[in-house]
Amino acid sequence: MTDYSLYSDAEHAVNDPATTAKDLAEIAEKHPALWEQVAGHPAAYRGLLEWLAEVGDDDVLAVIAARSPSGIHAHQKQAPDIGTPEAPEHRTSTAADESPMRLSSLVNLEGIGNQVRKWKGSRVAWIVSGGTLVLIIALIVTLVVWQASRGSDDQTQQVISQVPREQTPTDDQDPCAGGLLPEGVDERVCGGAPGGAISLPSHNWYGQMFEMPSHNVGCYTYFGGVSCEIASKTWKTPTSFIDKCTNTETGQRTGCDEKIVNLDDTGSLSIVAHDGTAPWAAAKKEKSKIVILQYGQTATFSFVACLSEFEGVTCWHTTTHHGFKMSKSTFKHW
Repeated sequence: MTDYSLYSDAEHAVNDPATTAKDLAEIAEKHPALWEQVAGHPAAYRGLLEWLAEVGDDDVLAVIAARSPSGIHAHQKQAPDIGTPEAPEHRTSTAADESPMRLSSLVNLEGIGNQVRKWKGSRVAWIVSGGTLVLIIALIVTLVVWQASRGSDDQTQQVISQVPREQTPTDDQDPCAGGLLPEGVDERVCGGAPGGAISLPSHNWYGQMFEMPSHNVGCYTYFGGVSCEIASKTWKTPTSFIDKCTNTETGQRTGCDEKIVNLDDTGSLSIVAHDGTAPWAAAKKEKSKIVILQYGQTATFSFVACLSEFEGVTCWHTTTHHGFKMSKSTFKHW
C-alpha cells in the first residue's frame, strides 16, 4: 500500500477512481482536508462513511447524503478487509479515535443517506433545545440580579461574587501545582519532557519545524522561543497576548500577527510580530520539506515539548508547565 503522508500524493489518489478502499481509509486518517473527496469516492465503504459522518462537518455530511444508495451498493457487494493498524503510543482517547482503519466493514449499505439526514436532524433538534435552555438560564439570572438590586450594595456585590470566573495562571504560577490546568489538556504537560519524543531535523526556516496532519498548524523555533502558526482560526486572540507583542526591529507594536502564538524560554505567552510572510507560510510557499507530526506523536524543541492530537496541537514549557492548545475552533492557554 502506498504511503500517503504527503498531501500531494493523497490528493492525487483520492481523485483516482481506481484507488482502493484500503488506500481511502489511510488517506482519511491522515488528511482531514480531503474528507469530502473521500466521502464521494466510489470505493468508500459503509464503515468509512459512517466514521466520516461521525467526525465530519456539514459539507462532508452533504456529500454522504447525496450518494445514491443503489450506486453505493453496486460498488460494495463485497466489503473490503482493511485490517486493524496499531494505535499510536500514548494517544488520548476521544470520540474520533475510532479511525476508518479500525471500523468494521459492513455489506448492506441501503439507507445510509437517510441515516445521515437523521443525524443532521438531531443536530438541529439539539440546537433548538439548547437555545431554549439558554433563554431559561438567562431569565433566571436576570431575576436573581433584579432581586439583588433591591437590597443593599453589599448584597448585590455578594451575588456577583458568586459567579464563577475562569482562572488563568500568571507567568510566575505553576498551573499544575495550582490546579489551574484547563479541562481537556493532556496531563503529560505536568510531567516535563515526554519520553519517546521524536527528534526534529534542522530546517532552513528558523531551525526546527513541524506541521500538523491537518496542514492548518505549523510550529518552529523563533527568536529564543517556540511559535505555532495557524492558517485558519475562528477563536479570538487573548488581549493579554496582544499587549505583550513588540516588534524586535522597531521596538513598537507593529506587524503583530494574531495567528502566531509564541512560548518563550520563561514560559510567557504572546503573539509574534514580523515583517513580510510568516516563517511556516513562507516555507510552505517555497514547497520546503516539512516534517509531519502524526497524531499521537510528540516532539521537543529544547525547553518546549509539543503533542499532536486529532483535537489540535499542545505545546508546553517542560519546566514551568505553561503552554497552550490550539486548533481551528479552540484555543486554551495556561
